[in-house]
Amino acid sequence: LQSGASKRPASPAEWRQAVAEAGNAESGRRVFLSVQTGCTTCHQAQGRGTSIGPDLSNVARSLDRAKLTEAILDPSREVAPQYEHHIVETKSGTTYSGVLVHIGLDGSPLINAIGAGRIRVPVAQVARHETSKLSMMPAGLENTMTVHDFRDLLAFLLTLK
Repeated sequence: LQSGASKRPASPAEWRQAVAEAGNAESGRRVFLSVQTGCTTCHQAQGRGTSIGPDLSNVARSLDRAKLTEAILDPSREVAPQYEHHIVETKSGTTYSGVLVHIGLDGSPLINAIGAGRIRVPVAQVARHETSKLSMMPAGLENTMTVHDFRDLLAFLLTLK
């Protein structure tokens, strides 16, 4: 936490209260682009980042501060079907995690895999293909940030219209 704060929020309710104040959008842009938070591993905004998860360039048109806060605090609460988390394991033991782009006529999945881009796994090499109930966005992301960073990230996201 930044100086002046007495303690780190310990629950989602405490986080919601702690980040209700406005933050600094320019600092939030840096939080979004930072390796520590990893937002750009899956999201894109203003042409920066990766397009595995939703493009956040216009996120403030559909989500307000409360909904953005909830999406960060509980990413698995609501996952749009096109962003369901698919896990494909090959018979050689390689595992790909990402969103399903499509299934080929022969049954071969094409996924947009985190850290690997678009990968087609021939159906004959698929050992396991499952859809996870959990979002690809990690739970506990708030624990990688200070309260100020979280406020600033929200301020940046709220500028994306």
